[in-house]
Amino acid sequence: MGNGIMETLVNDQEIAELRHEYFELYGKGCPYHWDTYDSIEQYRKYLKDKIKEAKEKMF
Repeated sequence: MGNGIMETLVNDQEIAELRHEYFELYGKGCPYHWDTYDSIEQYRKYLKDKIKEAKEKMF
């Protein structure tokens, strides 16, 4: 994993908040896997989509 990706995962406030919210909704984390996501933006979109999906199922 490149240093830029690790730095973004550690320092990006939005990703930190999304990861926390994902954990709150699903009861488990969603780690970044180099082989699964092509970019940080794809990972960010995946988290947002899964959070939206979980919230829609709640109501």
